[in-house]
Amino acid sequence: MSRILYSVSGEGRGHATRALGMIEDLRHEYRLTVYAASQAYDLIRSRYPDGEVDVRLIPGLCFHYSGIQKLNYRKTIWHGLRYIARLRSLVRRLREDMENDLPELAIVDFEPSLPRAALQLNVPFISLDHQHFLITYDLSSLPARLKRHAVYMGKVVRSYYHGQQETVVSSFYFPSLRRGAENTKQI
Repeated sequence: MSRILYSVSGEGRGHATRALGMIEDLRHEYRLTVYAASQAYDLIRSRYPDGEVDVRLIPGLCFHYSGIQKLNYRKTIWHGLRYIARLRSLVRRLREDMENDLPELAIVDFEPSLPRAALQLNVPFISLDHQHFLITYDLSSLPARLKRHAVYMGKVVRSYYHGQQETVVSSFYFPSLRRGAENTKQI
């Protein structure tokens, strides 16, 4: 049975919920190792406590709040910088796992460490998330203020990773794709 590695952003429940659907579809045909942070890890691990799916905790980028739903920018940036400082060692750890597990494919749901390890070892990977709509969709019909915001946020999305064989964008909005985004699937 072939192995697939799957990494999931730990922020919110959307990434974890999408991953659970994919895991259910894949787990009968592939050996799965899932790398997840924070809330995603808790949700996915609780679904597979018997080890049927190998779920491994990794550090991740998360928003930090003070009070009721008030984003704490200072704490979020501080933890983000600490994560970036440790990213190289996390990539090295995942690369060692890949050398041992010999995956045929990696699937990435807006998590930046696994694709870096995959690129270093020439393991193909697929991006499956919502955020990539910012860099694959033609957003020219948006008002100017929203277009500027999309351009800025698109730079953040690009900084997470690149080099995927396919980009799958989950959304309820299906505009035309930008030129150069032909390897994008809209679901």
